Amino acid sequence: RGLLESAADIAERISFAYGRATAASNLGRLEIAAGDPDRAFGYLRDALSLWAEQRHHVGLAQSLSCLALWALSTGRSPLSAELLGAADALRTDFGVPIPPLEA
Repeated sequence: RGLLESAADIAERISFAYGRATAASNLGRLEIAAGDPDRAFGYLRDALSLWAEQRHHVGLAQSLSCLALWALSTGRSPLSAELLGAADALRTDFGVPIPPLEA
């Protein structure tokens, strides 16, 4: 966690949006695994926003998938399905491949 937080801080200081989004996404996944869904949601929301600002389709699709995992971890199965559907639609529309970890 500490290294990811440091990476996010450095990326923020040098205005490196890609680095900030990547760190936020990874911190969100870490917090889901650690059992802190509230903290995870904050990171994942930030990552989604940063990817959207950059129009980065791969990052957007991965963020939607991570948010689906978050929704599932908090007992929101219908929302999880909707988020996975949105990620799938984005991948289909823009030719974004499914990462091996999600396949």
